[in-house]
Amino acid sequence: RNGYHVQTSQLRQPMSFVQEVMDSFRAGVAESSQPQGKQKISMLHWVYIAKDEDDRREKVEMAYQKHRKFMGLLQNTSNVKEGVVHGVDVEGTAEEYAETLLIGSKDYVLERIMEFKEMGFDEFGMKLHIGPDHKDIMESLETLGDYVLPKVQTKHSAAAE
Repeated sequence: RNGYHVQTSQLRQPMSFVQEVMDSFRAGVAESSQPQGKQKISMLHWVYIAKDEDDRREKVEMAYQKHRKFMGLLQNTSNVKEGVVHGVDVEGTAEEYAETLLIGSKDYVLERIMEFKEMGFDEFGMKLHIGPDHKDIMESLETLGDYVLPKVQTKHSAAAE
């Protein structure tokens, strides 16, 4: 309503919650008396294209452990010893957490990014470093650039026409 752009993240919430955020944003834009140009909404998400199922499970576990640390810092309940943040207990398992992550095969990641695109997000920010070594990140990024993004752009262009 105040004419601001919005950046959001799914952060363990189901897609129904993401849709509620989008609906609220659109309602706020419609009610705005202070537009500052086209108001945009962006989604920020961890993205990793796994080599195989074992790699996916390993990276989901890494992301889950990072989330445990993040929640401890957010809630100011983490134990930090010698500069190392220790995670806190969170509800759910790593695999339950995986349902809200974009970690998986190239087709899975493409499908999930398209869900956000079809909801109407103007921008999609990707956090590519969930903890793996540099080589894994670069392989994921190359697959993202070679396989996923051209398909997202093609599907976006076709929808715009």
